[in-house]
Amino acid sequence: MYSLLQACTGPEVDEEITLAHELHEGEAIPRPCTRCSFARNPMTAAAERVAEIKLREALQADTSKAGRAKYAKWQLDRAKAHRMVKCGPSAVSLFRVARRRKHLCHLHVAKLNLPKTPWKWGLLNNCSDDARQQVQEKLAEFGHHLDLRRKDAGRDGSKKWFTGEAWGRLIAGDGKSPGGPVAIATFLVIMLDDLQDRGVDAGSETAAATPAPAAAAPAAAPKATKGRSARKAKTAAAAPAPAPPE
Repeated sequence: MYSLLQACTGPEVDEEITLAHELHEGEAIPRPCTRCSFARNPMTAAAERVAEIKLREALQADTSKAGRAKYAKWQLDRAKAHRMVKCGPSAVSLFRVARRRKHLCHLHVAKLNLPKTPWKWGLLNNCSDDARQQVQEKLAEFGHHLDLRRKDAGRDGSKKWFTGEAWGRLIAGDGKSPGGPVAIATFLVIMLDDLQDRGVDAGSETAAATPAPAAAAPAAAPKATKGRSARKAKTAAAAPAPAPPE
């Protein structure tokens, strides 16, 4: 997991701007594209950009259903050849904001959020408030200070989950965390002990909340019979049992 968190298959921000065939800050001509022949010649780079802008705007001008489909296909075909980066300035503002902030690519987000599902639904949602506190204290011993209280108990939302770097250290292990299965097993033991103490044996139900099985109703007494039926029953009861076969 730690190795995956360090890996990134997405292009860097500067490369994304280049692949979008847009201008970098403070530059008058586009940089040569690393995926096609665009702007390879500095003498014609500006003219190539103007021609591409005119083509893009012409395709965008057709707002009919067929026109929108044609423009979408043009952008998609182009993006496939440019590491899934579309053409034009629509995302440049996002790229430039991201240059000044910690930027996570989709791979990083996926690798960080994948463990969040079992952590929330498999661990914390099965823990009582006391067990959550024990997990929180154990995490603090490992060097990770999270707030694992429930939302309605005043939890600090900014501390409810790991950063990618912190999760990587927890899983990889460091001077405080044993890492790997041992670290995860530590929290699971807290949860399982808590479930056992509360008598939980099915889902999120507790022994106190689970209704006791209904007692079996007593067998109904046979109804009294009269007349001919009563005489037949009396005769059958008085008849000797048949001898067992030899």
